[in-house]
Amino acid sequence: MKLRWRRRFGKQERPRSLPECARHEAADGNQARATHSGRGQHAASIFPVIIGMMEKREFHPEMMPRRGEWTAWGLWAVISLALWGMHRLGSIPGWAWILWGFLLFAAASISLGNWMDRRTVLRLTPEGIEFENGLRHVRLGWNEVMAVSVFPSNLGRTVQVRGEQAHFRFKTLGEFKFRGETRGRTGFAAGEEILQEIVRRSGLRAVQEEGIVEYKR
Repeated sequence: MKLRWRRRFGKQERPRSLPECARHEAADGNQARATHSGRGQHAASIFPVIIGMMEKREFHPEMMPRRGEWTAWGLWAVISLALWGMHRLGSIPGWAWILWGFLLFAAASISLGNWMDRRTVLRLTPEGIEFENGLRHVRLGWNEVMAVSVFPSNLGRTVQVRGEQAHFRFKTLGEFKFRGETRGRTGFAAGEEILQEIVRRSGLRAVQEEGIVEYKR
């Protein structure tokens, strides 16, 4: 029996015999399985990373500009020099010491607050909440959260999380504005989201009490 020749893609090609067709189909199947396996391994390598991102979330507060801190220390230094000059000339009035002490307290408070903000971190995990700010380290399981109180304030809202043995506070996002422009931000940018997540995972219910929102069991 004569084999007929046909044109395919501009070239003449002889029809394949049954054994040849079987070999080509097996080779195509092996290549497809190898490609599918490679994609599966790539997806498997990505999947644990995504799960890990979902298991633990970490939040940091917004950082205030340090201009206010340097300004407070600069004023305190100026008053200190003025007091030194008064002492050289004679006596120092009482109001000067009061002003000097007030500026020292203000500058130290601002520096301490900035230092704590730089070390503040809030973590949400499947087991519970973890909060630390350089001075305190609090860890509460979801079943250990007894109540959450939300207080209004000029900059964001203050959230207090209470357990039987420990408690901590954090603030939602607040913005300093001057002439319609935002000059600074404080608190957690995702503060409202953190609050709702704590309430949901702890199984608390909202109770309104004289402008303060309470979430209790």
